[in-house]
Amino acid sequence: MRTRPALLTAAALALLSLPLGYAGRADALPGAGAPTPAAAPPATAQPTPGEPSAGPAAGSVAPTADVERALGAEPFPAEPSKRPTAAEWADAGVVRLTRSGPATAGCRTYRVREWLRFRCPDLTFSAVSLLGGRTEGVAFWITPPKDSDLTRGGEVMFPVRRGDRRAFQILTFGPGYDGPFTLLPAIVLQEQWLEDDPEPTIIAR
Repeated sequence: MRTRPALLTAAALALLSLPLGYAGRADALPGAGAPTPAAAPPATAQPTPGEPSAGPAAGSVAPTADVERALGAEPFPAEPSKRPTAAEWADAGVVRLTRSGPATAGCRTYRVREWLRFRCPDLTFSAVSLLGGRTEGVAFWITPPKDSDLTRGGEVMFPVRRGDRRAFQILTFGPGYDGPFTLLPAIVLQEQWLEDDPEPTIIAR
């Protein structure tokens, strides 16, 4: 019987074998748009082709605006809006999360209306999981490897709306029970907007 680390290694190697241009969509999961209990088992989104608003199709080169503003510097819209276009992401402003830990050094968060894009261009990604919360509008992207055997860079995109609660986990590779390519937690990204709060709370650590 395979052990859990062995299964994780097999999943990581399968991910690395994907062709260029694949993106993961959490909104393709069953029950998209319905709340998922926080205690539900982690569901790792698998890459699917043709994501129109994440990764290179969304201008997954980092947007040009570098002046960091408060997360709620501009009011969040009262009504849901469509997913931003590539041109909108290219001009997106950088926002400061409620709290960020040292693990997120080098990561940036961009905002267009109520949509956020959490991007870490220098982090080696092995997987991204939605641990709990709404799947509606959520998308993942892991940059395919170029000159090395490891992926470098990836992002999470999601809408931030009143009543939302979500938790994501980004995994990387590192030394462990499976050798140098063991899947290890890198960043946990949490978002919640309680009904009585004036703005959302978003923490990355």
